[in-house]
Formats: sequence, C-alpha cells, structure tokens
Amino acid sequence: MVDCPFRRVLILVCGLATLPCTPGKAALTVAAVFGDNAVLQREAELPVWGSAPAGTEVHVEFAGQSRIATADADGKWIAQLEAMPASSEGRPLQIRSSQDRITFKNVVVGEVWLASGQSNMQFPMSACARRIKTIAATLREQPNPNIRFLRISCPDSP
Repeated sequence: MVDCPFRRVLILVCGLATLPCTPGKAALTVAAVFGDNAVLQREAELPVWGSAPAGTEVHVEFAGQSRIATADADGKWIAQLEAMPASSEGRPLQIRSSQDRITFKNVVVGEVWLASGQSNMQFPMSACARRIKTIAATLREQPNPNIRFLRISCPDSP
C-alpha cells in the first residue's frame, strides 16, 4: 500500500470533525433594562438579573448593598437588593464575576413609570416644543436631570 499524504490529511480532518464542539464560555451579561442613568424603583425589593456560565458567582453592589448570586444550569442568575428610599444621588451599579466586570454609572432610586400605547407614545416632547412655545420655554429653562427615559422598541406585528 502506497503512503499518500492526502490520505493522512483526510483521516485527520475526518477525525477532527467527529470531536464534540465545545463552545467558549459565555460572558457575564445583565438584563437590557439596566444601563447608565437608570432609575431603580424606590421602596421595593430590587431584582438585578442576567446570564453567565452555569455555576458562576455573580457579585452585585449598589448603594452600600452587596449580594452574591450563582448562575443556574441554564446560566440565569438573579440578585435581590433590599428596598431603598428615593435618592437623586447618582451611584454606580457594579456587577462582576471572576472573569468580567460591568459598571453602570449615575444610577438613582426613584419612581419608575411604565407607559404604553400606540404610535402617539413615540411622539417626543421636542416635537411638541416646535409648535407650542410654552413647552419649548419650559424644556429650555427648567431642565430636570432626574427625569429619565428608556424607550423599548416594539417589534412589528407579523
């Protein structure tokens, strides 16, 4: 039998193709509702959640509180912070594992309001301000950095 280099390469490639694929470790993630300039609901337990590789210890720190959660078999973790009074003091929300660190800046505790509706809910105040001069003056003269918005895009219906 003639030794052919092509035959050896073919056997090697076929052998490698049969090995199980092992995905790389997924990074620590936090739910999309958290971010810089977030508002956490006052006077209510505050869940912070996300995903990480199964078994990962996740440390959450905010406003002097520290909690540890462990990612379950599905990679999901949740840490509960104790209820806090309203505070306009912007503080960091830190989430870390042994491999990753996520820090959100200027997070406050206050009132969280949910609003929903049709297309009129996407109409920005600045668009009104162009037509109604008193709104424009109020927005310009009395800006309120404690009013924060999070817009969640809505997928179109199929």
